[in-house]
Amino acid sequence: MVKTLNLIGISLDEKIIEIEATNQIEKLETGGQPKTDVKLTIKTNKRSKEVFTFSCKRSSAKYVSIHEYTAESFIEVLGIENEKLKEAFRKLQEVGGFKQLQEQYNDLYKIMESELPKLNKKLAQWAYAGIGGYGDKEIHWARYMIVFKNETEIEMEKMDTYIENILKNTKGQMGTSFQWTYPSKKKGKAIQLKGKII
Repeated sequence: MVKTLNLIGISLDEKIIEIEATNQIEKLETGGQPKTDVKLTIKTNKRSKEVFTFSCKRSSAKYVSIHEYTAESFIEVLGIENEKLKEAFRKLQEVGGFKQLQEQYNDLYKIMESELPKLNKKLAQWAYAGIGGYGDKEIHWARYMIVFKNETEIEMEKMDTYIENILKNTKGQMGTSFQWTYPSKKKGKAIQLKGKII
């Protein structure tokens, strides 16, 4: 608990008056799951009630599925206005991967090759934390990351720091930090991002 309090900036000389933790987080208005897995609410003698949101990850796999949305959601959340890039996202969803996109729509592949690196930070913030996406930013967007390395080792970081590490140290496809694919049995219906848990 001391480690958690230190992470969220509550000093040991503060007296905790109220504390509540829950993993019962309401779904997004889209029906999807929020990035927040645990919501911690704390009130101390030095501050009014505050909410802290955590994403919790446990995996030994090199890449894990962390994000799944339609091409239209990618276009909306990333604020894409370029019509060719919009078309590229739609065709990527349709064909299922970059290799197929290059084979069938090379002009759109080249646009993604050029433009996706510019979107990498925004993508990472949305994919790992929900930032910039749907839902209530105070509840649904995760501000801290907890990674369970094994049964006894837990690492915690501010989400900003975690994402900066991902951006700096993880090389995925097309100048992003992700592997791009589609969810099982949903080819043509959604785009899935696989990311590293570090």
